[in-house]
Amino acid sequence: MFRNFFDHLPLQFFLIVPFVTQIFVAVGLTGWLSWSNGEQAVNQAVNQLQDEITNRIEDKLDQFLMTPNLINQLNHDHLLSNNWNWQDSQQMQKLLRSQLDNFDLIDSIFWGSPTGEFIGLARIDGQQPHLMVSGQNTNGNIQFFSLDESGNPLVMVNETPDFAVTTRTWYQAAIASQDGVWGDIFSYHAYPRMALAASVAVRNPQGEIIGVFGSNFFLDKISDFLQSLEVCKYSTIIIFERSGLLVASSTISQPFQIENKQASRIYINHSQDDLMPQVYRFLIDNFGSLFNINQRLNSRLIINQERHFLQVLPYQDNMGLDWLIVVVIPESHFMERIHSNARSTLLLCLLALIVAIFLGVYTSRWIAEPILQLIKASEAIANGEFNHRVDIKKIKETEQLSQTFNQMSYQLQELFETLEIRVEQRTAELRQAKENAEVANQAKSQFLAHMSHELRTPLNAILGFTQLMIRQISLEHHHKHNPNNFRDHLYIIQRSGEHLLQLINDVLDMSKIEAGQISLNPNNFDLWSLLDSLEEMFSIRAASEGLKLIFVRSPNLPRYINTDERKLRQVLINLIGNAVKFTENGSVTLHSQVIDPPNQIDNPQPPPIVLQFTVEDTGPGIAPADIDQLFEPFLQTKTGRKYQQGTGLGLPISQQFVQLMGGDISVSSTLGVGSVFKFKIRVSLGYPEERASSQLQHQRIVSLAPNQPKYRILVVDDRESNRQLLVKFLSPLGFEVQEAENGQEAIAIWNQWEPHLIWMDMRMPVMDGYEATTQIKSHLKGQATVIIALTASAFEEERAVVLSAGCDDFVRKPFEEQILFEKMAKHLGVRYIYEQQINSQPSLLVQRQPLEANCLMVMPKDWIVQLHQAATELDDKLVLQLLEDISEDQVALRESLIDLVERVRFDMILSLTQSALKL
Repeated sequence: MFRNFFDHLPLQFFLIVPFVTQIFVAVGLTGWLSWSNGEQAVNQAVNQLQDEITNRIEDKLDQFLMTPNLINQLNHDHLLSNNWNWQDSQQMQKLLRSQLDNFDLIDSIFWGSPTGEFIGLARIDGQQPHLMVSGQNTNGNIQFFSLDESGNPLVMVNETPDFAVTTRTWYQAAIASQDGVWGDIFSYHAYPRMALAASVAVRNPQGEIIGVFGSNFFLDKISDFLQSLEVCKYSTIIIFERSGLLVASSTISQPFQIENKQASRIYINHSQDDLMPQVYRFLIDNFGSLFNINQRLNSRLIINQERHFLQVLPYQDNMGLDWLIVVVIPESHFMERIHSNARSTLLLCLLALIVAIFLGVYTSRWIAEPILQLIKASEAIANGEFNHRVDIKKIKETEQLSQTFNQMSYQLQELFETLEIRVEQRTAELRQAKENAEVANQAKSQFLAHMSHELRTPLNAILGFTQLMIRQISLEHHHKHNPNNFRDHLYIIQRSGEHLLQLINDVLDMSKIEAGQISLNPNNFDLWSLLDSLEEMFSIRAASEGLKLIFVRSPNLPRYINTDERKLRQVLINLIGNAVKFTENGSVTLHSQVIDPPNQIDNPQPPPIVLQFTVEDTGPGIAPADIDQLFEPFLQTKTGRKYQQGTGLGLPISQQFVQLMGGDISVSSTLGVGSVFKFKIRVSLGYPEERASSQLQHQRIVSLAPNQPKYRILVVDDRESNRQLLVKFLSPLGFEVQEAENGQEAIAIWNQWEPHLIWMDMRMPVMDGYEATTQIKSHLKGQATVIIALTASAFEEERAVVLSAGCDDFVRKPFEEQILFEKMAKHLGVRYIYEQQINSQPSLLVQRQPLEANCLMVMPKDWIVQLHQAATELDDKLVLQLLEDISEDQVALRESLIDLVERVRFDMILSLTQSALKL
C-alpha cells in the first residue's frame, strides 16, 4: 500500500519535496558543521593558549631557579680563586651584600660552616637588607639586625632560638652532593614565609668541607607572577610537588597556611579552594599516582557540572626539582559565541524552509504545465497519430523539447521503414560473432580436455597407489609384503606429483609470457653436468621404449657458461621428451655444438658465443600442414592427438624461452623418416669458482656431523600437515624442532627459545609471516635469527616482497628435501653425514629391457589372461597387483611394465598380451 502511494504521486510532489528537503538538509548540515568546526577551533585555540601559558611559566621558573644557583657558583668560585679567609665576617658580609644588590629575584644569601658559624643577608618584604648571624657568639640562636647605608649593624630586630646551621636541609643537601643542589621548601625563621633554597658545598683541595653557600627566594613570588598573567582572570594555574604539596597558585596569594606565627605547607587535596581537590582526584583516577605523569597532558574534566580544559606539564631540572604545572580553563569562556551561532543557524534553517516551499510550489506549476502537454502528444503518437503537433512557448528548454518532439514524429515513420533492414544486419553480425566465439570456445575446450587428461593421469597414479599402500598396510598382519613394493609405489607417487607440478608451471609460464612478465635470470652453471643429468633422466625411459638415446658434444663445447639455466633445461626437456614420446623405434639424438666460438684474445669481459642444440628423432614425422601450428598455444598436431598426451604448451613455451635467450627455434620433418628441432642461443662464458659444489648432490643425508652446536629450528605454518612434514624431515637428523601455527605464536616462542633458524609460512591467520618477520627483525637479537620464507606462490614477484619484509631466503612449495638441507647449510653452516653411493631411486635404476611378447612367457598363461583383462578395463590397481607376482629374478620385466602403467600405456600392454597369447 505504501509503495502504491508513491507510484501515483503527481510531478509537483517530486519537484517540491526533494527541493525542500535538500535546502533543509543543506542548511542544517551547514549549521552543524559550523558548530562542530567552531568547537574544534576552540579546542585548538585553548590547547595553544595552554601551551603558551605553560611555556611562559616554564621560562619564568627557569629565571627564578637559575639565579640562586648562579649566585652560589659565583661565590664558590670567588672564594676558592682568591684564597679568602672565610672566617673574616666583614669580608664575607661585603661579598654577600654585593650579590644581594645585583640580583633582585633573590631574598637572602648566606654562608654556613661546619663549626656552626652562620652569616647572611635577607631582604624581608622589600625592605633594606637585614644581617643574619648565628654561631657560638649567639648561643645557637639566629639574630636579625637592621643595617645602615654603609652596611653596619644598627639594632637587633628579631631573634629565634635553636638555629643549628648544620641541621638545615639546604646545608645537609649540599654536603651530600658534589654539585649545586636544591633543599626542601622550608618555613623561614622568624618570619611566616615559605622559601626554596639552593646551596653548594665549598671544599679545599683535600676534599674537606670549608662551608656551604646558599641563596633562596620566597615562594609567594611565583604566586604573584601567576596572578599577574592576564589569563588568570578566567583560568586557574597550580604548581605543586608530586607529593601533592602546593608550591604556588594563581588563586591563593599565600600558598601556605600560618599557625602559631609559623608557616606550614598545604596539600592540594586538602586545599580550601574547590578546584584543587577535584584536579587532584582527576589525576589520581587517571594515572594512579602523580609520579606516573611524565609528559605534557591535555584533557577535560567536569567541575560543578561545568566542563573545563586541563593541561598538565611536568617541570624538572638537573638539580632535583620535580614539579607539576596545571592550567585549568573553563569551557564556557569560549563556547558562548558558538551556542549563539547555533541558535542563529536554526532560525536561518526555518526561514530557508519556508522560502523553499514557496519557490517549490511555484516552480512545479511552471514546469508541470508544458510536460502535461507533451504527455498528451505522446499518447496521441502511441495511438498512431504521427501528425500531432506540440506548441510550447513558456520555457526555453521545453520549447526546444517541443520542437524536437515534432521532428521525432516526422522521423518515426522513416525509422519504422528502415528498422527491419537494420535488424537483419544486426542478426548477421551476431551470427558472425557467434561463429567466432564458437571457434575460440572450441580451442578452449580442446585445451581443457587435454589438461583434464594430463591432470587426471598423474592424479590417478597418486590416489591409486596411495589406496594400494593403505590396503597393503592394513593386511600386513596377514601377509608379508616385499618392502620394495612400497618403495616403488612411493616413487610412482613422487613422479606423478612432479608431473602435476610441471603442468601447473607450464600453464603459469604461458600466462606470464602472454602478459609480458617473463624475464631472463642468467647464472653461472656447469653445462656438461646439465647434459649428463638430462641423459640420465631420459635413458631409463628410452630403454623401456626400446630406443637408443645418443648425446653428442662438440670438442670445443665450453663447460661453464652464463645464461638462464632453468629455461635452457626446460627447453631441452620439452624437445627430448617429445622425441622420446612420439618415437616408437630407432633413436633420439641430441647434438650440442659451438657455432660462433669466442675470440681468444685476453679480454676482462668475455664476448658472447652462440651455442646450437639439435634434437633429431626417427619418429613418424610431422605433416607439412601441422608445422605451422606447432608453436600455437593449446593446439596439437595430428600425431599429438593420436597419443592423447600433453597440453599443447611445451613447444610455445620453448619458443618464447629461446627467443628470450637471444635465439630462435626451427623445425624440419619428413613423414615416416623423423623430425629435427634446432635452436641457437647466445651465452657468455662462465667460471668454475662461481659454481656451487655438487659432489654430494645425489647422496642422501642420514644425520648431522659431530662436533656441531645443537641447532634449534622453529617451524611456523597454519597447516598441521605442513608442520609435521618439516618436523619429520628435521627431527630424525638431530635438530631440535618446535612448532607454531601463526606469526603471533612464533614471536612468543622465538622470544623465549631463541631458535637459530625459522621456516616461516607467509600466509597465516591471526598474524601472517610478513608481520611476524618484520617484528622479529626489528630487534637486535632478531638480526642473528635466520628466517627463510616458505610460500606456495607461483610468481617470481613474490620473492622481492618476501625479502623486503626481512626474510633471509625464499623456498617455494612444494620443495625438495635437498633444497631444504642446502638452505640450512648455507645460512647456518650445518654439516651432514651422507649415505654413501645411495641413489634417490634405486629400484628405478634397474636396466629396463625392450619389451617383446616372448618376455611374458615366463609367466603362466592364466596370469597373462588376467593381465590382458585388467588392461582392457584400464584397471591400474589390478595390473599393479598382478605385477607383484613376477619373481625377483625378472625385476627388469616388472619395472618395464610398471613404467607402462605409470605412463597409462595400456595399449602397449594389450599388444604384448595379445601377441603372447598367440605364441
